[in-house]
Amino acid sequence: MNNIYKIYLLICFLFLTSCSNIHFLYENESLSNKIEGISKVLYDKYDLYKDEKSLIVFESNFNNVVKIINDNKIIFNRNIKTKPTLGFAAPCIINNFSDVSIFIDNKKKITLKPENINNYKFIYINKHGNRYSILFTNKAHSYR
Repeated sequence: MNNIYKIYLLICFLFLTSCSNIHFLYENESLSNKIEGISKVLYDKYDLYKDEKSLIVFESNFNNVVKIINDNKIIFNRNIKTKPTLGFAAPCIINNFSDVSIFIDNKKKITLKPENINNYKFIYINKHGNRYSILFTNKAHSYR
């Protein structure tokens, strides 16, 4: 009976840990010396040539209050709403050498660690109901 209980607890633990509502995706695009198109426009606008800078972009299905803490400071705190025709809500520049905490409606917390983000210039966050997908890439998305 004791073994059945242990197996039951193990199955419950595995089930609960595999049901994360945040999905991380990493594109294997290396930083290239040749930056073109929309990537160049964003590099110039946000000075992304500096190693410590990255751009977080909130994309689809947002109508929320979002707060971002980076370097132990609140760097972003406002209500954002996705523009349906663009699939774009709001951008925010972060220091990718320190922890980033993102709070959505003061309920959901997403933590990004420097070791996971400092090789990427663009971080795209999409919302799907109560699930989130976060794409780390070095290629900029285009919005029309």
